[in-house]
Amino acid sequence: MTAKLIALKLLSIKSRSSGELRKKLALRGFPLEEIDQAIDECQRLGYLDDAEEAKRRAAALQARGYGPH
Repeated sequence: MTAKLIALKLLSIKSRSSGELRKKLALRGFPLEEIDQAIDECQRLGYLDDAEEAKRRAAALQARGYGPH
């Protein structure tokens, strides 16, 4: 399987940041260039958006009582 296919599979399971996705792909032994291409393609397709992921995580934490009251 290619890094892109694995990336898409991982993103279909759970929303992730590009850093998390990069780590997962590196652990599977993909070369850095292939990882970068996969991440770029996921961003281009709109499946990977670090800013949106950060907003979702902040909202989830705030809903659980973290942050300013």
